[in-house]
Amino acid sequence: MLEGLHIWHRHKPADEFTSHSEPHIAAMKRILMSGAYHEVYGTLQYLVRLQSCPISFRADIKQVLLFRNAGYRLIDGPPPTLVPISSDEEAGISAQAFAAVSSSPRYQGAKVHLVSAAARLSEGDWAGAIRESMQAVESVARVITGENTFANALKVLETRWKIHGALKTGFGRLYDYTSAEQGLRHPLLDDPNASVDEVDAMFMFGACAAFVTYLVNKATPK
Repeated sequence: MLEGLHIWHRHKPADEFTSHSEPHIAAMKRILMSGAYHEVYGTLQYLVRLQSCPISFRADIKQVLLFRNAGYRLIDGPPPTLVPISSDEEAGISAQAFAAVSSSPRYQGAKVHLVSAAARLSEGDWAGAIRESMQAVESVARVITGENTFANALKVLETRWKIHGALKTGFGRLYDYTSAEQGLRHPLLDDPNASVDEVDAMFMFGACAAFVTYLVNKATPK
């Protein structure tokens, strides 16, 4: 676990790894006590996703986040994922979205995007989080309609499942936003730094998580 954390998460040279616990304890203490929040949550997410991670450790992390009213909650997964929240209601929305995309293998692509969006939020990658959030919606919409484009999928959703026209228009415009804002859907353009921040990313993650759940529920036979 410590060697993997050293090499694969902290990106340190393999020949600098030591089996002595003292430097690892010191490094972990520095991260937890004075590291940037994305260092803290990024490290915790790496640890809770390890196959060797004890169930009791995940349970302790979940309890501490809840007790301290932290801005993140641990969703069981798979894989276990730290998701950002601003309220208990948002935690419920995120949990429902992860359950929805885990309900069928055909939503595996959407699940990958949703998990990636949450991970990018914990790492402070706002543009990446927005891109992955919207791609989760796009994936579900295309799967349940059989259409090749999000625009066509929205048209089918409006007619087949009678989604409200305003809802269709709203998500169409959000999709346009993520397509037009430089650096979001096209990160290799001349300017890779999209002009978005944490507030934008949090909003998009929450909105997309809710819409993913809505679409899956609409497409699930009652």
